[in-house]
Amino acid sequence: MDKNFQSMINLFAYGATGIKQDFSYEFDSKEVMKYAEEQGIWQIVFYAIKLLKEDGKIVVDDLWYETTNMQLIMSCLANTQKLEHAHTIIKELSENGIKNCIVKGESLSNLYYKPECRISGDVDIYIGNEDDVKACEILDKHGYIIEPKSDDANHYNCMHPKYGEIELHTTFYYKIIHETWFKNVNLIEEPYVECEYYNTLGHTDGCIYVALHAINHFLSSGFGVRHIMDFLLYFNKYYDNVNLDRFISIMKSLKYYHFIEILVGIGKEYFGIDCKLKTNYTKTELEKVINEIYKGGIFGHKNNSNTFEIYTTMRMASSGNINPEKTMRAWRRRNVIKALSFAPSQMYRHYPYSQRNKLLLPIAWCNHIGYIFKTAFTRRKLMADVIKYKTPDKTDETEHKINLLKELDMI
Repeated sequence: MDKNFQSMINLFAYGATGIKQDFSYEFDSKEVMKYAEEQGIWQIVFYAIKLLKEDGKIVVDDLWYETTNMQLIMSCLANTQKLEHAHTIIKELSENGIKNCIVKGESLSNLYYKPECRISGDVDIYIGNEDDVKACEILDKHGYIIEPKSDDANHYNCMHPKYGEIELHTTFYYKIIHETWFKNVNLIEEPYVECEYYNTLGHTDGCIYVALHAINHFLSSGFGVRHIMDFLLYFNKYYDNVNLDRFISIMKSLKYYHFIEILVGIGKEYFGIDCKLKTNYTKTELEKVINEIYKGGIFGHKNNSNTFEIYTTMRMASSGNINPEKTMRAWRRRNVIKALSFAPSQMYRHYPYSQRNKLLLPIAWCNHIGYIFKTAFTRRKLMADVIKYKTPDKTDETEHKINLLKELDMI
């Protein structure tokens, strides 16, 4: 981990909590912002830079500062517009008798020092699986393109050309993850908490969900510092309202409690956040988790490993699944079919320019045809694996991640 990444963590902690960090050393603002963009937290980090500049603590290039500040303003305005439209959708869902609540997103942003700077790429609304058809009809009426949901998926992708994406959740996790990693844990045992424009999960339900969300990303595709901050801010804010016995019991039963201890340790050592939870961790463990974030970027996009599939088959085998490869083969086939889809919602996601006008969809379709042919040619082994799946061989990178999971007592 280099100095600029460490500086990014310090700035993120300052921007997210308002707790002043040690900035007695020099750092390269532009390089720090590159890391922040990879982590999906550039708005929060730049806000911290802005505070330091206004206090006369740092000097930055004026042109770069004004340009980035304007980008921040535009980003926040667009996000506000997106959320206001989502509130309209939520109100209409409720008026039509569809019980719903916000998960992640705005319910977590409001815990931050500057809520408007924690910006999500979409809005996640949980509705359960009883009223999904009616809910989809409401979104369709508002101009959303709704992608069909596969049997094992946990949400509908609903894309609007102007207001972006709403994920309409019927369950909290993909079936394969819920069954294999989280043992079908029941996440709703409390009444929803009513807020001004939306409902959220009960405090213990929400704490379990935010923790498992961070764990989900750490296991499947890496995770970023924002996942850690989300959990810590939520846990600290509602600590006295959370049923700790239930929370700890579930985390221990799933073999994830030590990872929770590590997240709390990162909060203390890296973010300056103290937590009442008694923990046991080593600084070496904290460094290893932070280093995973440093290497992977947001959602681990820099990594190219098979950890997800290897870890999942290991969990399946340990739970008594006598043919995990068959289960994984069916799952992968469904993902490939989805990737080949020409549905408008898929085009909007993969080719953002097509959102500007429906007349651009044919160009997106042509691009997608090219992508499919290129993939078929360059990734023939992947296509063969879909037909006859077997657990991937471990690369050095995968071996490292699996060993880390063992060290953290997650296997």
